[in-house]
Amino acid sequence: MKWSDLRKVLIEHGVEFNLALKKPELVNLVKERVLPNLVEYKANFANVKPSSEGIIFVGF
Repeated sequence: MKWSDLRKVLIEHGVEFNLALKKPELVNLVKERVLPNLVEYKANFANVKPSSEGIIFVGF
């Protein structure tokens, strides 16, 4: 993974971190703060179904 990918994962999971961290430090943060909660995170999105709710047709 790139540094930017790791940063995105941390942001998506609400993990606060210093932008000056190097890639190995970001990897450790992902291992410590994201991976232990991954099962719970997946369970939250397991029942999401597509819908058109909130989509507005603007027209041309």
